[in-house]
Amino acid sequence: MIKVLFLFFLFQFSYSSLRGISFNEFTVFLWTDREIFGYGDGSCGQLGLSEINPSFNDCLHVTGKLWKISEPQIIFSRTGIVGLSASGDHTISWTNFTLYGWGRNDNGQLGSGDLIVPQPKVIHSSHSTEIGGAAAGGSYTSYWMRNGKRLWIYGQETCKSLNKSDNGSENLEDRKRFYSIELQETIETVSLGHSHFLVLTSNNEEKNLWVFGANHHKQLGKMNLTYICNPTLVNISSVHGIMATENTSFAWTKDTLYGFGEGIPQLTKGKTSQFIIKFNGTIVGLATSYSDVLVWVYSDPSEITVWIIEKNGVYI
Repeated sequence: MIKVLFLFFLFQFSYSSLRGISFNEFTVFLWTDREIFGYGDGSCGQLGLSEINPSFNDCLHVTGKLWKISEPQIIFSRTGIVGLSASGDHTISWTNFTLYGWGRNDNGQLGSGDLIVPQPKVIHSSHSTEIGGAAAGGSYTSYWMRNGKRLWIYGQETCKSLNKSDNGSENLEDRKRFYSIELQETIETVSLGHSHFLVLTSNNEEKNLWVFGANHHKQLGKMNLTYICNPTLVNISSVHGIMATENTSFAWTKDTLYGFGEGIPQLTKGKTSQFIIKFNGTIVGLATSYSDVLVWVYSDPSEITVWIIEKNGVYI
């Protein structure tokens, strides 16, 4: 994580138009409003580089062949890049009216019939309706339109394919799954784990958290269910932000952080699958790795404190 933060500040110094950074255990991406830079493991095509052309067996790591890039390279150039989201095996990016994707596609998460999409390809395009945002995670890609309540999803349909395993299916149509879910409120942002969804909505008075998908690790905050098919409201008032990792979920209000799912028992010494931590200040950001959680708290007009949550406790 330290290397990623160093690169972020280096690029921020070098490129005044730097828009953001996205990283996971395989790849790191930084982008401006015109270019996307990336490096890491491209064995599933998730780097989108023309010189990388992996097979699906490379992606499954059965051939022993690795496609790794050790230094940041320009992956994609378009005017008006708004955002990027990187799952472990596939990546998406969007402008105001077009959504692009590349990488692993065995569950139709990129809306194509191909097992691997090695270079950026259009997933969705509109000439009139502006994209509000998008998110990638696990075997899913989702997007929503600005001021919209409907979430569009590419990938395995949440409940129809619970007991179905068809990775590498030869049926091309099976890999072009596309469906949508209607929320009761306007979608602000979405975060995806391996197979669960967090949706932050707004009703003009406050922001609310809705969840659905897999709950085997109690990552949706519901203790007695293994799967939630329809968006379900979580009882947290005035949510400011959300973040989903592999099998874990985080949500925070102005000064309180909530965590649910895998890894939480280690952080709470095995007592529970969730935690609630109140901070003396305003939470302004969150980042996670496999072993800890970093929380940025604005506690003084001239100071931001970084708290680290790990299995031995909470400390600065």
